[in-house]
Amino acid sequence: MRSETEYFRRVYEATYEDMLRYTVIKTRRAADIEDILQNAYSRFFSRITRRGHGDIDDPKAYLMSILQKELSGFYLSLIHISEPTRLGMIS
Repeated sequence: MRSETEYFRRVYEATYEDMLRYTVIKTRRAADIEDILQNAYSRFFSRITRRGHGDIDDPKAYLMSILQKELSGFYLSLIHISEPTRLGMIS
């Protein structure tokens, strides 16, 4: 577990600025940005604690794929939330 925690710390420090920049471009609200980043890094940490990190050749690319999935899920949830309103079902 110690090696996974150290690996996560190194990846986090090396990628956070780029992941933040990408998320800010895709999402405007600060609270959403924080939630999406936290979810992505949490999923990454869970993955490396469960299965290790030896098979991750490019941690930044791997993390970016997680982040893109988080963003997709975020926007899909907004569509599902706003759909009844758009149809006039909720005022």
